[in-house]
Amino acid sequence: SYTPQGSDHSKWVVLAATLVGLPLSVLLHDTLARMLLVAVTRAWRRCTHRRLTTRSEVRVWLAASVLLLLLGGLVFSLVEDWPFLNALYFTTVSASTVGLGDYVPATAAGRVLCMLHTFLSLGVL
Repeated sequence: SYTPQGSDHSKWVVLAATLVGLPLSVLLHDTLARMLLVAVTRAWRRCTHRRLTTRSEVRVWLAASVLLLLLGGLVFSLVEDWPFLNALYFTTVSASTVGLGDYVPATAAGRVLCMLHTFLSLGVL
């Protein structure tokens, strides 16, 4: 049986940070997703001179999601020297916020990229 080794004070700090941090995180990611949607919509209009339909928006976001995961897989396979499938698996698990912990970036660059990729993924996915 596992017994946590934190003081009561540290438990209160975690509870308070969670109660404040989770709503702020949701607000932040919602804002990021809206900003990305506006940027993609404007870029689409500039390139095609047409408005995005709802169906097209879904296609664009699906393509952006797949692209983000594939690029993340490519970058992590290079930075962490992982096989592409393992890196793609890692980016998918991290982006879904499951974070199983079976793959963990070992390099400082990998850890920074993991934070950035997860943050961006939460706004897109």
